[in-house]
Amino acid sequence: MKQSLLALFLTASVVCGAQNRQEQNLKTWQFSRDGKVWQQVSVPHDWAINGPFDRKWDIQHLAIIQDGQNKAIDHTGRSGALPWLGEGRYRTVFTVPKGAKRAELYFDGAMSEPVVYVNGQEAGRWNYGYNAFRLDITQLLRRENNEITVRLHNVEESSRWYPGAGLYRPVRLIFTGDIRIDPWETFFRTLSADANNANVSVNTQIKGAKSTKNIKTTVTIKNADGRVVAQKTASPDAQGRASFNLDVAHPQLWSPESPPYTRLSPPSKTATSILIALRSASVYAPSMCHEHTDSASTASRGSSKAYVSTTI
Repeated sequence: MKQSLLALFLTASVVCGAQNRQEQNLKTWQFSRDGKVWQQVSVPHDWAINGPFDRKWDIQHLAIIQDGQNKAIDHTGRSGALPWLGEGRYRTVFTVPKGAKRAELYFDGAMSEPVVYVNGQEAGRWNYGYNAFRLDITQLLRRENNEITVRLHNVEESSRWYPGAGLYRPVRLIFTGDIRIDPWETFFRTLSADANNANVSVNTQIKGAKSTKNIKTTVTIKNADGRVVAQKTASPDAQGRASFNLDVAHPQLWSPESPPYTRLSPPSKTATSILIALRSASVYAPSMCHEHTDSASTASRGSSKAYVSTTI
């Protein structure tokens, strides 16, 4: 049997009366290997990529029995022979925009085992190096300039390939009001998709509301030309959860031959969003198998955008 697939991507936006959502891309940092000598860098940054190359950085003296080695010899080069081992530190400063009530730090990638400090106090840590993570730093903020410090530590024999070193992906600081949409608890699922219609399920989560009685949540999908192709408004439940089912008539589906990616302007200066994707694909499965819908990380044809907003 054949099953149409649809994938959608979203960064939620929040508009709650006068409580605006603002995003800062933290690109300019000071970097140091020893905490004494600092230099300005632009994030994403990899402290090891410029070398120098040296076999000593990842050398191991051992015998690999599976390769028929009877005595220990030197093995090197498995992680690029680049100086990624050891410690590194980053620091930057920021100010809190007027009207902001909450602040979250989003790290898309930090290699590795980052410990994050805000104004000298530990905000959190992430005992890994590959996944994104976020930290709520609201309680650590002060009115004047604020400082973020990140300490990283790459240990020996922790990788079988070159892992990079440092803040190798973007770092964002997102300010919101007390009532906000959680982008990491907002999900799109494809129920069906073809040239005539795409049926999409959207679930989102409202945070920070003492009561959801007077809250309305709106989902808007625009096509590549900026035209609204689907929109619905719903009231969240007592736990702040809101669910939607939307139909997109005659969706522009993506293909390698026609990938018109378009980044649209957000609906207001305080809202952010990201490209969503519509795609159909044919999947063959034996008749004894169940139909399967997969919405994981596929790209789009006729790029659209989705906005989720909350009003009170």
